[in-house]
Parts: sequence; structure tokens; C-alpha cells
Amino acid sequence: MTERRPRLAVMIHGAGGGGWEFRFWRSSFHDAGWTTLAEDLTPGRAGLARTSLADYLDQVLAWGAEAPDALIGASMGGLLALQACSRLRPRALILVNPVPPAESAARLPPRTWPELARWSQTTLEETIEALPDADREVAAWAAPRWRDESGRVLSELWSGASAPKPSCPCLVLVSEQDLEVPPACSEAVAAWCGAEVVRLPDASHVGPLLGRSATACARLTLNWLQETIGEGP
Repeated sequence: MTERRPRLAVMIHGAGGGGWEFRFWRSSFHDAGWTTLAEDLTPGRAGLARTSLADYLDQVLAWGAEAPDALIGASMGGLLALQACSRLRPRALILVNPVPPAESAARLPPRTWPELARWSQTTLEETIEALPDADREVAAWAAPRWRDESGRVLSELWSGASAPKPSCPCLVLVSEQDLEVPPACSEAVAAWCGAEVVRLPDASHVGPLLGRSATACARLTLNWLQETIGEGP
């Protein structure tokens, strides 16, 4: 009898973050017998200021070379997951407050960006303000981990990057207290995808990953995966 390989989830973080954002999700997925991959996106060869969304997409495609069972993306990572989905062909797609693609007819509020967004200088107080639904010790752990982000990438995101509609089952988690990606944008993405939606009344933009509801969000996602794709790889 052939031994079944563990199910694989590839997790894609948001702008200015890292794979560390999935700390609580990875723990829950590992407890459920999954293997996870949550790497840090890195600057392109020309340096961070010239890094493009295409540079990040190339990295995501390399991470998913082993055909993931689930592709999970948060914020910018949600758009990257949508862009990668048709090529990686996961069995299921999970989007957490995704930056909307051009095709979804949703738009982020207009915004201009500097060459580099200096998010590595984010203070503990600013992190607490951005994560009001997280415990203080989690905010203190996260504060020194934010990194600078490419203004070119951010401009591409805010102008509406293209992504094909996914063909696999999709779940969208929508934080109703999201001040970065308005809930209406995430719901428009879900409607475009034909996705199931879970609304989180008290969650902030990064709250589903690092807030007090993070473990519950991971578990409800695992339950949805179980119902959607079952046990086998």
C-alpha cells in the first residue's frame, strides 16, 4: 500500500510582512497533520525599490512547485495566490482580506506611494493601533518583524493587477474592521470567485492571522478544507 503524503498548504503573506505572520495558522495546521510552507518574499535582483509584483509571483510559483493541496494568501498574498492559482492548481484556495484583482470590479481607495514604504520603522504603539484585536505580547513580537516594502509593488496593487478567476473551491475571510482593504472589496472578490464567505465582525486587517481570533480562524479554515477536499492529497 502506498503511503499517503501529508497534505501541503502554501501560505503567502502580505506587504511588509513575512511568513512569520502565519505563526498561529501553521501551528493549527501542523496539529491537524498538514505540512506548511510560509516563506518570506524577498526583493528582486534590482533591489527592493525596483521589485515588482511579477518578482514576487515568481517566488510563489517556486514555492508551490510540489502541487499544494491548499493555497492561502493574506492581503497582497491573496492577490498573489489568485495570480498563481491557475498554474499551481491547488485543490482549494483561501483568501484573507485579499487585495482585489482588476477583474473583480472592486477598487482600493486611491493612494500614492513613495519609492520605499519604510515599514521596518513601525513602532510598538503603531503595531498595537494596527492590531487592536491582538494581545499586547503578540504585537510586541510582531513590531520588530515588519519590513520595508517596494513602492512599485504597492502602486501595482492599488492600481488593480490582473488575475485569472480560480477554478477550484475558494473561501474568503472578511474582517469587518479592516481599515486597509475595505470589507466591501473582499466581498466583491468573493462574489467574483464564487467563493464561500466568513465574516469576522471584530477582526482587523491582520487580525485573522495574529489577533485573538487567529487560532479559531485557522481551525474554521481546516474544517472547511475537510468538508471541501476531504482527507486525501
